[in-house]
Amino acid sequence: SADGRLEGSIAALGRALAADPGLRSAPPVEGIVRKAVANPAARDETFSLLLGPMGTHGADLVYSLATSEAGPSDLRARADELVRQPPFLERASPALRVIVRLRAARTCSDVAAVLDSARADGDARALRFLRAYQDTRSCKVKRRRVDCWPCLRGVRKLVEAIEAIVARTADAGAGP
Repeated sequence: SADGRLEGSIAALGRALAADPGLRSAPPVEGIVRKAVANPAARDETFSLLLGPMGTHGADLVYSLATSEAGPSDLRARADELVRQPPFLERASPALRVIVRLRAARTCSDVAAVLDSARADGDARALRFLRAYQDTRSCKVKRRRVDCWPCLRGVRKLVEAIEAIVARTADAGAGP
């Protein structure tokens, strides 16, 4: 990777992951993968690695690429396209599946269908979406800010999902 042989690096990383799946979370792996996926010549093989042997770590990286403001627009578009496909959700962790579903929600019934999962599996990344549903001045209509989600006012499951995630986040941060 340091020599710029990105395709070879990804092939070697694939073999290493086959031998030791625990390497998925090794600090240098993300850097190698991010460098390789930014190179169009290595992109296909890198996405195959991300959505294959990299498991949930790979799915997290693909989501990160899809939602990042950095990097080439064609890379973000490709990652975003992959995030929307069923094979991605098979690789995603339960917490990431919640985020993907919240990100795709366009109606109150879409949001409501995710709230139980958000309460059970959501992580801190989901809070941005859930808190936005509480904002009563989140949409601009004819130069005025209005409530985009009036149908979610008073929905206890939304509050419960936020409270559960905040509690889990606080518990995880407390440590021993």
